[in-house]
Amino acid sequence: MVESEMLQAVQSTADGMRVSTLLNSLFGWVPCPDDPWQQVIGIQHDLIKIGHDRGPGAIDILVALTAVQHRLTVLHLDNDFAAIAKVRPDIQVQQLE
Repeated sequence: MVESEMLQAVQSTADGMRVSTLLNSLFGWVPCPDDPWQQVIGIQHDLIKIGHDRGPGAIDILVALTAVQHRLTVLHLDNDFAAIAKVRPDIQVQQLE
């Protein structure tokens, strides 16, 4: 899922291969939660309540829920995961600079 998100930004097949190779060498694969969609929708409603109506999308929320399930920390560059952590404090996030 993370690899798929990152591949949207590549400019060439060679860049895509470099991204995939790098991710596969640094991080392992973990499965997504089974049937997470009620949780995703619940988090979206909670985000709306705190003013993030145009905030994180379903894929970012799914990444965050997967991280919680496997006790992983989400490394991120934008504010979407920080917003998710505001409504789900059990999600561990670390913003990169």
